[in-house]
Amino acid sequence: MKMPEQTIEQDRSSRPISRVLGTLDLDGTIVPDKTSTLVPAPPARKHVIRTVATRLATARVKSNVGSNPLVEAESTVTIESYLKSLESQDIQLLTIEKYRQCLKTFSRWLKDREISEQSAREFLGYLREQNFARSTIHSYYHALRPLLFSLGVNLKIKYRRHQKLPRYHTVDQVKAVLSEVGKRSDNWSQLGDRDWLIIAMLAYTGIRRGELLEIKRSDVDLVNMMLTIHGKGDNQRTVPLFQELRIPLTKYLEGFHLQDKIFPIKSRRCWTIVTNYAHAAGISDLHPHSFRHFFATQLVERGVPINNIKELLGHADIGSTAIYLDALPSHLRSAISALPDLGK
Repeated sequence: MKMPEQTIEQDRSSRPISRVLGTLDLDGTIVPDKTSTLVPAPPARKHVIRTVATRLATARVKSNVGSNPLVEAESTVTIESYLKSLESQDIQLLTIEKYRQCLKTFSRWLKDREISEQSAREFLGYLREQNFARSTIHSYYHALRPLLFSLGVNLKIKYRRHQKLPRYHTVDQVKAVLSEVGKRSDNWSQLGDRDWLIIAMLAYTGIRRGELLEIKRSDVDLVNMMLTIHGKGDNQRTVPLFQELRIPLTKYLEGFHLQDKIFPIKSRRCWTIVTNYAHAAGISDLHPHSFRHFFATQLVERGVPINNIKELLGHADIGSTAIYLDALPSHLRSAISALPDLGK
């Protein structure tokens, strides 16, 4: 039976506020858009776009370029028209939202400059001069490049890819988070079955948050314990379901129609559910994507071939999967121990 969605009130007042960069003036003033609202940010997530907005505001950047309302208006219309065109394409809403926030910040920085390859390079150069993280600059570059391409300009900058190892979480930590679900005793404790399955499905399948929220009842085969995943780029893959999920899934899915989404919640809500339980378990750095890392590292630790892990995760490039080989010190130690003894 599907149950109504209810917001957990825990720690709401202590969370930082984000989504202000669309109205960030370069003199350090933040003026909210008429159509936008301030949205509570996830407590453990340092979104790169919010970081840029905050640092630009505190830096109180002064521009020597005179204001030209006409050019500013043209740039705004161009960007909004481009973002509108993305909505009709096969692009995830989270990606469009990230582009929107990046391009609004770029638009504020432009003032009366025109959108061009030169202005884009100058903006990225400015971010480098202000010592923004490489990953932050990359996020802006990947938002700017398709915008310019739509205008017939090929912006191509070669960045060295920075490989960041995923954080390692233990089996005991994941068990601790799941146990917190059972401890819930407030008025909405009946949502515990749903919350437990959200966390368990992420941990036992390694699927992405967006993939989890797209699962329909028809995608779950309880007879063969198989799950159909609708991944990036409209790609589909099938992954086996862990046997421990059979009973809770069977109970939870009673009353669902074939086309019903089994977790009809928003992406941000999923983040809040996971991080709230993680914080209750004393773990501050665990979020929905952490379970994808957990799934992969557990398989690597148990000797599952890397190609099999690649298929389960839905990676297009095995290089994306190979990063998990470096995340496990125990795996590296066992590799070194396999070397021959050369003696003195």
